[in-house]
Amino acid sequence: MAYVRKTQTLIDDVANTVNSMMQAELGKRIKQTSFEIGTPLHDEVVNLALKVEWHEAPELMGKLPDSWCYPASHCRLKFDNGDDYNAIRVDLDTSENNRIMFPPKYDRWKDIVIDQSDWTPLITKWITEKQKQLAENAETRDMFGDIKRQLEDFLGRHASLNSAIKEMPELKLYVPDEYISKLEQKSTPRTKTPTVSIVEELDIDIDNITRLAVAHRITKGE
Repeated sequence: MAYVRKTQTLIDDVANTVNSMMQAELGKRIKQTSFEIGTPLHDEVVNLALKVEWHEAPELMGKLPDSWCYPASHCRLKFDNGDDYNAIRVDLDTSENNRIMFPPKYDRWKDIVIDQSDWTPLITKWITEKQKQLAENAETRDMFGDIKRQLEDFLGRHASLNSAIKEMPELKLYVPDEYISKLEQKSTPRTKTPTVSIVEELDIDIDNITRLAVAHRITKGE
């Protein structure tokens, strides 16, 4: 087994692996709470966005020539429930050939605020699911953030990848392949030096680290 020295680049690459796993986990939930074009939910949200922007002259909506309006294929929505910090903000997209015709003075840099009193049952259901998703996302970020911190601290206490993996073999699940390939190359045996168990000292959750890495690989079909 070849000697692979611990470097900051190695630590950063392991941290990036954890980040990639986290993004993959978060990505599973994105489609579950998106506004899919052509669905009743999408239509209702578009209608509410139009209602808000045309509120000063609702009688003119759909009556002005398209050339007088602001055609938008994208806008930013804020679903206001009275709690600005926890308000749901989300993008709304439409197809290029079916743009939303906003009034001439529409400001694309401002959120379209949809008051809770205007939410339909379908939108209320979506908001509930979105809030649940955001809570789960926060838990996921905290979980992977804790794992990243533990692995960074653990690697920081070792002089080489060799000694780190020897003490915690599960670390290999987070080390990029190029390091493992180099590690597995044959070389002249080095003099062994005693090491203190850092896993217990740092209270690293081996079971959780292993579970998340294996679940990630199963999802990727490896």
